[in-house]
Amino acid sequence: IDPGVVVKFNSADGQGSGVDSNRIELIMEGTLVATGTQSEPIQFYYSTPTATNKGSWYGVRVTTTGTATISHSVLRNTTYAIYSQGTTSLTDVEIAYGSSYGVYIASGKMTILRANIHHQSSYGVHASNGTTIINESTISYNSNSGVYHSNGIIKMFANLIYRNSSYGVYIRTTSSTADASLDHNTIAY
Repeated sequence: IDPGVVVKFNSADGQGSGVDSNRIELIMEGTLVATGTQSEPIQFYYSTPTATNKGSWYGVRVTTTGTATISHSVLRNTTYAIYSQGTTSLTDVEIAYGSSYGVYIASGKMTILRANIHHQSSYGVHASNGTTIINESTISYNSNSGVYHSNGIIKMFANLIYRNSSYGVYIRTTSSTADASLDHNTIAY
C-alpha cells in the first residue's frame, strides 16, 4: 500500500465470514507491506473516523502464515487494530479509538517501534504468547492496562506508558517459559 492511501472499511461484513462475522477484517495469510511517510501516512479506518465509532471494523488479522510490515500508518475505530499470529512489524504507527485491544499478540513475533497506542477500551497491547518487542513507543489513555503480558517473551525498552486506567504494565503468567525484560521505560499513572 503506497504512501497517502486511505483504506476505508464498512461496518458490516456482507460475507459474514472471518473471526467476527459481523465486522469487516483485513486477513493477511500472505504478505502485507504498508509503507507510508511522515507527510503522507496510510490511514486505515471506518468510513467516518471519530472517537465515537470504536469497533466499527475488526482490524488487521495476521494469520500464522502471514507477515505484515506497517509503517507511518494510522489505524482507528477497530475491535483489534492488529491481531497477530504471524510475523508483524509496526513502525511509526498510531493506533487509536478501539473497542478492545490496540494490539493482540496470540503467537508469532511482534515488533513495535515508535508507536502511539491510545484510547482503547481495554489493553493498549496484550502479549498473550509469542515474542513481543516494544521500543520507543507511547501507550496511554487505555481503559485497562497499557501493556498486559501473560505468556511468551516480552522485551520493552525506552517506552512512555501513562494514564492507563488500570496498570501501566501488568505481567501475570503461570508459564515457566514466560520471560519479561523492561529497561529504561517511564511508567506513570
